[in-house]
Amino acid sequence: MKIWNCLRPIIEEYTSDDEMKYLDILQEYITEFHNYDIKGDAFRYPVNRKLNLHHEEWTYLDLVNLENRMNEVYNFFSIIDLHICEKRKDETEYYY
Repeated sequence: MKIWNCLRPIIEEYTSDDEMKYLDILQEYITEFHNYDIKGDAFRYPVNRKLNLHHEEWTYLDLVNLENRMNEVYNFFSIIDLHICEKRKDETEYYY
């Protein structure tokens, strides 16, 4: 969440009002991951540093859905990266 909270204002500078709904959707995904895995290790390791189980009970995880959502996140960041690069390129060309 720390990275997202720093990154979102930068992305907003290059995002139109119509596109803001996509940022809100992305934030929902990031918040859900954050709430489920605050320290970023619950998906990678069965126990934490104090050797306590991350998941005491069996949890169903829809891997196909997870893959689809992660692909959406990846695609969003790829598109926004291209979008920002193009806008910054236009801005720098304007000054020369």
